[in-house]
Amino acid sequence: MTGSRRPDDATSLSPRAAIAIGAGLIAFGGFIALSVLGLVTGTPPPHEAPPWVGACAGLVFVFGGGAMIVGYALAGGATPDGDLPPGTPCGCA
Repeated sequence: MTGSRRPDDATSLSPRAAIAIGAGLIAFGGFIALSVLGLVTGTPPPHEAPPWVGACAGLVFVFGGGAMIVGYALAGGATPDGDLPPGTPCGCA
């Protein structure tokens, strides 16, 4: 069958790329969270939403970056059937 992809044909993310993408997400989310709280410029930006909403939005990226680093760089990604590979540290599961 042309055009169909099996799960074992999927490309895997290398640990170095996972760390780079995860660190970028953490930096981006941290900047959002800190700037909404007014810690980057010294004054919170004038908008109608409470500051905690923007901080939570930034933390979504921070936790997503952390999950990318743990899931791909430390745990080694997922096998074609969706499980973690054998020998994954217990703290990553």
